[in-house]
Amino acid sequence: MLYSFDSFLENAISFFLERKTGLDLEMSITDHYIETLEVIHKVFTHIFTGLESRYSKELSVVREQYFSEPVKFTENPCVLHWDEAQSILRERGFDMGNGMEDLSGAMVRFYYILVTISLLISKLHELSL
Repeated sequence: MLYSFDSFLENAISFFLERKTGLDLEMSITDHYIETLEVIHKVFTHIFTGLESRYSKELSVVREQYFSEPVKFTENPCVLHWDEAQSILRERGFDMGNGMEDLSGAMVRFYYILVTISLLISKLHELSL
């Protein structure tokens, strides 16, 4: 997150990163596309846990000036389906149009918050059992 920029610049940078950052992956799929999601999940898990372990000193210096937390992720990929996301957002009052447009930044942030809360509640249930 960028905290030192004004709102316009922050939104512009966010838009650029969301639209222009890509990852190319070529692999054979044996059974289902979920295999690809599992590989990507493992790659990012390795990257982010590696950054935290190998660069903990540097990250602590940066975090003294700019608030951030280590990346949180689930043990297994959290797969969210388009039709479910649209239904949830529509129920919360968002205009989904014909259902074929990209989600706005506000929709993505709202949905992210809902998913995060849902995952935290699931974790609390696991801990209480």
